[in-house]
Amino acid sequence: MGKFFEVKKVSEIGGVVELCLSFGVASENPQIIPDAIEAIRALNLSGGTLVKMNGPSSVPVGMALAHEVAHLFAAVACFDPKINSYVVCISNDPQFQLGQQL
Repeated sequence: MGKFFEVKKVSEIGGVVELCLSFGVASENPQIIPDAIEAIRALNLSGGTLVKMNGPSSVPVGMALAHEVAHLFAAVACFDPKINSYVVCISNDPQFQLGQQL
């Protein structure tokens, strides 16, 4: 578990991985981002069709995490609580369109 940021794998079904994000000790992005990357790397994700991220993060942290997993998964989606749905933000697969709700 990271001091400033934590990433947990909630589920993995048929190439779709769901991650839960959470802040730790209050800090600033220059400290949080390396901790977040270390936390996601510690999961040793093997990749797949889609990774879904749910939980609070700053924009810089979310971008860094998305970049980290975009090399492993065909698409990346994040949860939008305003619409109670995941939204595809990165896609290298025609099955997933940018902005698509899941």
